[in-house]
Amino acid sequence: MSDNTRQKLIELFHRGHSPSSALHCIKTELMIATPDDYHVLSADSSIVPSNAVVSHLYRAEFSREYGALSGDKLIDGLKTFVDKFNASVEGECCKFGQVEDNYFVSVCTPLMARVHDLVPQTAEIMLVHASGGMDRQKHRVYMFVIPTVAGGLPVGAIVANCERQNIFAEALIALISVMPERKFYGCSHPAVIITDNDLKERLPLSSVFPESTLLLCQFHILKSLWSCINKAVLSQR
Repeated sequence: MSDNTRQKLIELFHRGHSPSSALHCIKTELMIATPDDYHVLSADSSIVPSNAVVSHLYRAEFSREYGALSGDKLIDGLKTFVDKFNASVEGECCKFGQVEDNYFVSVCTPLMARVHDLVPQTAEIMLVHASGGMDRQKHRVYMFVIPTVAGGLPVGAIVANCERQNIFAEALIALISVMPERKFYGCSHPAVIITDNDLKERLPLSSVFPESTLLLCQFHILKSLWSCINKAVLSQR
């Protein structure tokens, strides 16, 4: 692989491209630049490398930039990344925690801190949205969002490697500790918290925010109602 092609691929990786999409960009650029000679140049592996070579470069670059994908090296790399991120913002807005073999990262970025401080709706309603299987390690991401006329604005986030209640509880306490002094527009808690129908989330939230009212989102209310209707209909048959 030529140095020019290698540098182009690395730049594409850092922009968010996968190995296949980065290679597609290389081929497209070559096709536009040299349409008459593309069939010849594309056969040159120094200019257009194979999928295996590009994938190997991607893994090597990813490992250098973000650390290992598992084991103790992953934990060490994650701690280093958190420390660098906090140093870059000149404050503690990201916290790493570990409980036995499980770990989490709680985040309240400067943008999220500004939302706490400047948006009145932060003291009214907070939505907690959980998504799983976000990557090959099956991490779970919890987003804490407030609804506004401009759309949802983030006020915090948690990334954990499992769905255990005690891990979420520890991560939630860590998240509160990195929130700004005027969290939730100076009220220290939202009036209403809307969540999924998951006790592993609701119990820690009710413990950390005892003065907040916990409600289920509309989707889960309708889902539970439909389930009750179906059971009632089946029982009468």
